[in-house]
Amino acid sequence: MFHSLCEAGTVATNASALIGRRGKVCVVIDEDGGRVMIDGVDWKAVSLDGQSIAEGAQVEVVAIDSVILTVKPL
Repeated sequence: MFHSLCEAGTVATNASALIGRRGKVCVVIDEDGGRVMIDGVDWKAVSLDGQSIAEGAQVEVVAIDSVILTVKPL
């Protein structure tokens, strides 16, 4: 039984589960970064292309490095 549960497939957990998630910018993202809210959790974020993203904009997580999310606007 243990063997079959381990081979059931890959499930994203922890930080990797954030890739593809959508959130809202709560502090404008500029060249120094900003903040986004995802499922009620506040994260430091940077823009994928280095451009500013306005407060209130919807974003999608495309990468994560340690505790900093890289996001793109929707």
